[in-house]
Amino acid sequence: MKPLSISGLPQFVSYARTQGWLLSENQQQRIATLAQWLAERAPPLGLSKYADLHSVLSYAMAPALAISGLIELSEVKWALDIGAGSGSLGLTLSIIQPDWKVTLMDRSSKAARFLEWTVQWLGLENVTVQHKDAASAAADGAAQYDLVCLRAVVSAPRALQLAGPLVRSDGYVVAWHQAEDNGFYADRSPLPYVATTPTIVPGLVASLYKP
Repeated sequence: MKPLSISGLPQFVSYARTQGWLLSENQQQRIATLAQWLAERAPPLGLSKYADLHSVLSYAMAPALAISGLIELSEVKWALDIGAGSGSLGLTLSIIQPDWKVTLMDRSSKAARFLEWTVQWLGLENVTVQHKDAASAAADGAAQYDLVCLRAVVSAPRALQLAGPLVRSDGYVVAWHQAEDNGFYADRSPLPYVATTPTIVPGLVASLYKP
């Protein structure tokens, strides 16, 4: 299944505008640089299957833009991307919301090194990397983030179980997942399901939960 219409940076910028994001020239340049970097560097390390600019922009980065339809952006200061992998989700958010402080967390040392390398290379001063297992972080019960986001690679109960202890009582959890995964639509205390919005990728949606 092909992405809808994003074949390069102009299409990404145009789609971002439809989602309420007006990207500056600097932001556009950073998006383009990140996309090229991810296309060239992440697949050889096994951190992404998207090895061309079109796929990275469409499948890996553009879905992050759907968050504007789910949360009040101005209420977020501290954001966490758990299981960050190549960082396409959290890094995209860090560029389009430069006032956010974004933490990228992954238990893989390979992913963490790649993320640290990427953040340094791009000069993203609002991003930090944690080489840490989300389960360990959840066990610590450090509810310090206004937004916890994840692109689901585990079951809905497990994903929400990991995210719950990390989000503030008045914060948001957003999970990107396959639309047919009904587990993400059920109320699961303390993270009741609130709403779902489509992304540009057919079959991929983003769902919102509130503590």
